[in-house]
Parts: sequence; C-alpha cells; structure tokens
Amino acid sequence: MTSSSYSRRNGRKITIIYIYFLMLAPFVFDFRSEGAGAAAAIQGTILSFYCFFIATIFYLYRSRFSVLPSARMLIFVSACFLIESAFVGFFRGQALYPIFVNVIPIFLYASSAYVTAQVFILKAGEPAFTSALKWLCLLFVVSRVLIVLSTSGVDLTSIRYQILGSSTIAALGLIFVALVSRITKLDIAIILANLSLVLLSVTRTLIVVGAAQSLILAPTLIAHIRSKGFLRRIFAACLMLVAVIGTDFLLGTGQSQRWLERLFVASDVGMDPTRLTRVAEVDFMRQEFGSSFSQTVFGNGLAAETSLIGPSAVLAAMIVGSENIQGHGFGFGHHNHWSLLFIGGLLAGGPLLILQFFHAFKALTFQWDTRTNKVQFRKIKELGTWGGTIVIGTVAYGFYAGSFGDRGTSLWYGIGSGLLIGAQTLHSRHKLKARQYID
Repeated sequence: MTSSSYSRRNGRKITIIYIYFLMLAPFVFDFRSEGAGAAAAIQGTILSFYCFFIATIFYLYRSRFSVLPSARMLIFVSACFLIESAFVGFFRGQALYPIFVNVIPIFLYASSAYVTAQVFILKAGEPAFTSALKWLCLLFVVSRVLIVLSTSGVDLTSIRYQILGSSTIAALGLIFVALVSRITKLDIAIILANLSLVLLSVTRTLIVVGAAQSLILAPTLIAHIRSKGFLRRIFAACLMLVAVIGTDFLLGTGQSQRWLERLFVASDVGMDPTRLTRVAEVDFMRQEFGSSFSQTVFGNGLAAETSLIGPSAVLAAMIVGSENIQGHGFGFGHHNHWSLLFIGGLLAGGPLLILQFFHAFKALTFQWDTRTNKVQFRKIKELGTWGGTIVIGTVAYGFYAGSFGDRGTSLWYGIGSGLLIGAQTLHSRHKLKARQYID
C-alpha cells in the first residue's frame, strides 16, 4: 500500500469520527425547560443538527456498514414500542405534543446505539474515537454546571440532581474501566470533575449505580487481583474519592454532612419520603397496567398521565405535605422498567424491557467472554467495558428514575449500548479469524 493510499484511508476513518463528534456535541447545550415547549426552538435546532449528521454518516459510509443483528433488533424493538404506544396514545385522546416529546428519547437511544456500533467497527480501535468520546463525556459533565450557573445559579446548601450532566453514569463507569486498563490524564479529569458534582448533588441513586457498575469486574475479579497494578489502581481510585471529600471538609462546604442527612433521613423522620413517592407512583402504574386486558397487552399510551396512589402516597403527604406530592408526569415515571410496561404493555414494552436486561447480562459477562484476548484487542476491550458499565448503570438507574424521561441520558444509554454491541462484534470476528488460522 502506498503512503498516499494509506493517508486517504486513514483520513476517511478520522472523518467519520469528526462527523460522529459533531452529531453528539450539540446535546452538550441541551437542557430541560421550566415549562412545556419553552425551549422548543433550541431543542429543535439541536435535534435537527443530530439528524443532519446522522444522515451524513449514512450517506457517506452506509456501503461500509456491517450487518449487526443485535443493533438491528434494538432498532426494531424500539420502533415497535414507539409506533404501538403512540398509536394507543392517539386512540386514547392524548395530546400530540407530549407524545412527540416522549418519542425523542427512545429515538436518540436507538439511533445513537446503531451509529455508535457502526462507527466503532469502522474505526476499529482508532485512538481518536476514544478521545472524542471521553471529551464528549467531560463536556456533558461541565456544560450542565455552566447552564445551571447561567440560569438559576448554584446554592451549595440546596443544589441537588439538577447539577448532574447527562454523562454522569458514563463518567462513573470510567472509574471501573480505569481499574482494568491504563488511565490517562483525561480520565482523571473526568472522574474528579464528576465525583465533585456527585458530592454536590447528594443523589443516593448514584451509589446504587456505582455498585451495579462494579459488578462488571466480578466474573474475572480473581484474575484482576492477580494482575499487576490492580490493587494500586484501586488505591488511586480511593485516593481520588478521599481528595474530593477532603476538599469538601477543607473548604467547609458541608456537602458530606448533607450526604449523611440524606442517607439516614429514614431514621430521622421514620420513613424516607422520596422512596414513598417512588413506590406510590409504581403502585399507580402497576394498577393501571393490570386494570384491563387491553391495558395489560397494549399499555396506556406514550403520553399516559402518571399519579401517586395508595398507602405510600398518604404517608409521603404526612411527611412533606400533600402539596408536594401532587405533581403528575406524562409517560415515563420514576421507575423506567415499570414505565415501559405501563406505556407499551406486554406487546411493545415487554420486548424492549427484555432486550435491555439482556444487554445488561451481556455487559456483565463481557470481561469473562474477552478474558483471553491479546494486546491488540486491548483498546476495543476497554471501550466495550466502558459501554458495559453505561448499560448496567443505566439499567440500575431505571429502578429509581425514568431513564427515558431525559434526552441526554437516553443518548448516553445508546452510546453505551453501541460500544458494547460493537466490541462484541469485533470480539466475535477476532475469535473466528483465530479459529480459521488454527484450522
């Protein structure tokens, strides 16, 4: 191969990475508006850029796309969910705008997963692709802080989850990726920035998310412990956490005390009001799901209204006041998995729910499946592991929040799924070539 032909080939690889970066970057500026449709112009522009760059990638590189059964299945199941639940919503007389709003997160999830998997396979371990994803992760973390600062400001005594970027779960996952691979200065910057914001947010769900992400190391934990540097990396990770908490004590911001109050709120007031409201909303969705044959099979529609009912709602009202539990959502509630069944029923929500748990299972076994790969597979394995932590973390997050209720979270869920699918595909090809070589 001549140097000029190699340059053209390498340039083509890098070009798709640039386009892919531009496809995702506009969502750095996305935000949740206070009122319905208040920021429709900005959000519509961001979505238009996203669709334009997706179309550009398909136009330039579709002939080089791989046949990916897993990615196609994800697209098919997501499309069926959207079509069926939107039709049920129309049939039940639900408003068009909330239906359209709830279409977007699922569309972002499915499309970003498919495109990420294809770009991952095309670039086959190109360092520029890894760098692009990590810079995007950092930008998503930082941009949310800047948006909050410029709109409502930050009160350290009361700020909560509003300060967390859409890539929070992905940034947490990097901690566990760093335990089994080389860590870079960019990784350290992302982890420290994210841990600082997690401390400020006082969001207990993220403890569950991190614990779930750590399970990706469980199948090969003994091998990791025996490897050089693993315990040293654990010490470094603990050191970063101690540095963040130590800075809080040094500056006297009081965030560690807020964490203690949130963790032991149930012992102070007898019950956890946040948990009670979540249970009350799930009780409503479960009741509606099983109230008739049609609702069990077809669901309640993409913009079905959620509510809080039952003993948990009564207890929550006694603790925080009835006016604080009167809010209603449309579509995805604070339990993503029950929301899928509530919206799409067994017919459309069931397959999507099964697919997501299947991906979580594949993420858990990814380290074991790729344990014998050689050094040249290292970068691909690293990205596959990162994708796996995003998938597992988002599935765990779905037990406490509506993952598909947020565009950015859905986008990063798709990115993680795409990384996992792409890494699994490349691993299968690697094994097939090795088998053919032996034969």
